[in-house]
Amino acid sequence: MKGRQWFLRPYIQFIATWLRYGKPALSKVAALIRAEDPVDLSAPFVFSQIRELSPSSLEALARWLAEHTEWVSDPLWGLLDFFPSAGNIAWQLNHGDGIFRDDCDGLAYLTALAVRPFCDEAKQNYIVTVIYDPTEVPIKGSAHVLNLFRYQGRWRIISNAALESKAWETPCAALYDNSYYHQWCRGAELQYIEVRSAELKLLAAGLKDCSALFGCDLHAL
Repeated sequence: MKGRQWFLRPYIQFIATWLRYGKPALSKVAALIRAEDPVDLSAPFVFSQIRELSPSSLEALARWLAEHTEWVSDPLWGLLDFFPSAGNIAWQLNHGDGIFRDDCDGLAYLTALAVRPFCDEAKQNYIVTVIYDPTEVPIKGSAHVLNLFRYQGRWRIISNAALESKAWETPCAALYDNSYYHQWCRGAELQYIEVRSAELKLLAAGLKDCSALFGCDLHAL
């Protein structure tokens, strides 16, 4: 591990700074130049298409998401990483072919807003950025953003707008046992994590603070 510190520590420090300051700033700039439709962030179903559907179950919402979302890469292969505005999500859903296209950031934001009516508690609905050890896994797969929420007493994950079939007892277990982790990061430990609310408010950052927020240990597999 010591031989990797020359790369790992500066990398994590850069990621932490970017997530805390750079990404929110770039997101605000992007919101100024992208098309938007009006939205009511206080409404149970924020987006009109989902409101019209009024899904009666989490599974019904998942089927809608599968038909109305598409993952696309960040501009410049992730170098321009930002959250879209809720208004831009609405605009994409309301115009053209009615499909919202974005990377994992935008898809996690959309799903966090969409699942609010199904969560056990509104505050137990998170947009989570995870950073696994890039010296142990492909660097392009070491970072991911997903939606983690508590539903019927257990923790669920929607990753890239796809609902995971599994449910977990703790958030920590979920972050070490979801399909993205098994595909890209199996055996690697979390190096950094940032947790935001469904409305993008920063709640906690770093393994220690996020472990305290979740009530479990993110340091251990």
